[in-house]
Amino acid sequence: MDIAIRSRRSSTVACVSHTGFSSGISGAFARLLSGMGGPGASGRLLTIFHDDPAVSPARQRAAAAVELDDRCASPGSPVETGSLPAGTYAVLEHTGPYSELPAAWIAFAAEIAERGMKASRGPRFEVYLNSPEDVPERDLLAELHLPITQ
Repeated sequence: MDIAIRSRRSSTVACVSHTGFSSGISGAFARLLSGMGGPGASGRLLTIFHDDPAVSPARQRAAAAVELDDRCASPGSPVETGSLPAGTYAVLEHTGPYSELPAAWIAFAAEIAERGMKASRGPRFEVYLNSPEDVPERDLLAELHLPITQ
């Protein structure tokens, strides 16, 4: 498994909250994109996970998000502004359908533990590098970011 270790600065995000199974977050993304003025309105799309993966999937708290830059205006309701914290992250690139991401997270966390790294508190998140509107499912690219302590 090819895992990169990256330091990142904090970043500002526009987000719409979602509670429940990750497969249901598409509605939050629709509200986010609508509130931001439609697809392509800003930066990279992300899903931010606020709970430990051991929390029941029906109660998982997450957010559909888009990274903002300094030129972006503050979004309006139902979109909120938040931030992703600075820190050190283990990063895994996943290729394939989004339905495989939960299993990828499990394997990723196991590999991190096996390598003697420790996940730290803070949100984990996925960054979507391309879109299902542009490529077949088998070619979807997503980065999984897990905060770690070294």
